[in-house]
Amino acid sequence: MRTVSVRYKSPFSTTDAGDIAVYLTDLLRSNPTADFYLIVLPNRTLAVGAPKGEKYEQWRVKELRYIRDDKFRPYFLYFSPEPLPQCEYCALFYGGIMGKVEREAPSAPLNFYLVEGDLTLSPEQREAGATKEAVWEIFKVNNEDGVATIRPLLSDENLMMVWNTKEPSVFSTINALADFIGDVLTH
Repeated sequence: MRTVSVRYKSPFSTTDAGDIAVYLTDLLRSNPTADFYLIVLPNRTLAVGAPKGEKYEQWRVKELRYIRDDKFRPYFLYFSPEPLPQCEYCALFYGGIMGKVEREAPSAPLNFYLVEGDLTLSPEQREAGATKEAVWEIFKVNNEDGVATIRPLLSDENLMMVWNTKEPSVFSTINALADFIGDVLTH
């Protein structure tokens, strides 16, 4: 079963890019053979496929359906205790990823939808706990034997960074990743 590591934004971070770079550096250094996706949201970061042992909140993906066309770009993430018909239709017609996730805290599973459409939640859906978050970027990370290949999926598809994570200085890694992530997020 796939896990999702959820890290909320650090209140001490000076920039969003720096916060993401610190998290990504930590993941790369502690998991030298991990392949994962890093989904960047305004207030939290989701690492899908990161190995267990991560020190942040762990969610378990209980159900996953993937519907895609050639131009699918997942710009919004919706969570809801109840199914959201508008998100299901959007995923079916335009592509998307949907399923159910179970949080660590004792609660009912949440339906999630990663879709392209900026859909409106009804007052009833919001009252029931449905939320919508913009997806800033999704990074695909392949880390093998201390060499990480990082590719942003929502911006320039040819933009890619290859980084040796066996560098002696953690700060040089964080600074290089922060510059790369800042460049991606500003374009």
